Amino acid sequence: MSSDTVIAPSLSTAQDDGTFTYDKVKSTTKERKHLNLKNPLDTSEIKSKIWNYYSLSELIQYLSQKENNEFKYKRITLQFPDELICDSATIVHDLQRELNIAPQNSLHSSDCCQDTCEPNATQRIWILADTSYSACCVDEVAAEHVKSDLVVHFGDACLNEIDKLQAVFVLGRPTLDVEAIVKQISLAYSPEQKVVLMSDAPHTYLLPEIAKELPDYDILIANLPKTSRGRIIGYTPPATGYRKFNRVFNIEEVDFAEYELFHVTSPESPRLLQLATNFASVTTYDPISGTISTGPFPNLMRRYKYVHQA
Repeated sequence: MSSDTVIAPSLSTAQDDGTFTYDKVKSTTKERKHLNLKNPLDTSEIKSKIWNYYSLSELIQYLSQKENNEFKYKRITLQFPDELICDSATIVHDLQRELNIAPQNSLHSSDCCQDTCEPNATQRIWILADTSYSACCVDEVAAEHVKSDLVVHFGDACLNEIDKLQAVFVLGRPTLDVEAIVKQISLAYSPEQKVVLMSDAPHTYLLPEIAKELPDYDILIANLPKTSRGRIIGYTPPATGYRKFNRVFNIEEVDFAEYELFHVTSPESPRLLQLATNFASVTTYDPISGTISTGPFPNLMRRYKYVHQA
């Protein structure tokens, strides 16, 4: 090669640790914080907590419904958010056992049927993989890939109306330190202030218990709406009410600009923006750390920054 040979310049940046950083997987173990386990290695405790948290007895009763001596729901799909997928295998195994559904790779598994009965080959269960929408929405598109006639949606849900399929919502039954929340509300507000109690869907069932501990306060509870094509397992929303912010209030008309909002858990950015522009103030409570935040909220500040840049 002569000294006059032209060498093409490097068109890419040198990829060293000073230029690029990568996320590293620290652990493959899923922490089941939602189950509030005393001993994370105790399998019997895990199974007991899972049955209570997801109200599996009521779910099994619902899936066992029959019409004209045939199962009402034959092709069942289960939709989990990322934080609950660690429980999916246990739930499917228990549903198959209790409904006498033989695993699809074996119609004669001893795990699913007794010696004196035939396995249930009519019903089948699938777990939905990556969903087409946000985790709170029922993924009808993915469910239709297996011609599902029922979606069981686990975890937090927006409870928007569903177009085609029937759905069952298993919100879960998380625990809360009610005494700690009551103390935080007492410190944040005076009895003369008007307060709305709101939370994500799973924690909603605990809101009446919190309000009951504050009889001297003017408190409204934002409850869950009912859906025409879905049922909530483990909780029954009120039959009537005034609906706003995708929640039901038991009064006909409310001027929310006069109310302070106390929200158990932190809403996603679009919802937080909606709430912040409708209430006099917004306070969020973190159930894990037990701390409250009154803003400025980082996710909203980023949104405001990009709006100003635009």
